[in-house]
Amino acid sequence: MRRKWWLLGGCLALAALLVWGINRSQERPNHNVQSHPAQENEISSHDVSATQVKAPKPWLKLKHPLKLPILMYHSIASGNQLRVPKKQFAHEMAYLKQHGYQTLTTTQAIRALTTNTVPQKKVVWITLDDAYKDNRKILPILKKYHQHATINVITGFTHKSNHLTLAEMKQLKDSGHIDFASHTVQHLNLDSLTATEQKQELTASKTWLDQRLQQDTKMLTPLVALTRRLTS
Repeated sequence: MRRKWWLLGGCLALAALLVWGINRSQERPNHNVQSHPAQENEISSHDVSATQVKAPKPWLKLKHPLKLPILMYHSIASGNQLRVPKKQFAHEMAYLKQHGYQTLTTTQAIRALTTNTVPQKKVVWITLDDAYKDNRKILPILKKYHQHATINVITGFTHKSNHLTLAEMKQLKDSGHIDFASHTVQHLNLDSLTATEQKQELTASKTWLDQRLQQDTKMLTPLVALTRRLTS
């Protein structure tokens, strides 16, 4: 498999869970009843303390510009250079786990690239372009190795038999191991389009995902050598 390591940009803030404790006072004994030694399951008020909240670790500020490695996949199958067999994908995820890499979400990747910070020294972003139906094969592997991946959706292809349906995307997203980003509507070469057509490809795909997956979708466009008209 030929993998490309790409750079891109985004933004995530980690959130800490608040854990609360319950203080319980020991009942005063009745004066008419002889006191007995405390039993093992009896807890006095001074034995209970509030559970301390564990704050998230601060991200590391890098001295040099971040070069974020991106493992870019397409189909999880065999047959050509854009297809990676499930066994090979599992082997590569195991390698990342064994060597201490943290796989980023889209929001984390964008935060890393825009702030030049990382949650730890070894990070990598796993992406799968085009949202093929066989991408469902990666979920058990991601769960096994505690990894995360981003699937970039061509929203105009969700009706095709070899692409993920909306229902399948929702199931994958609910797992917590996969997030979804935009890969335009029709997967066209944006450099070959007018500024109006470019905007339509980008905004329509984002709106589709925002509304159906209840999220603020990030853009990951194909053939990213965009003309200056797009940003001017």
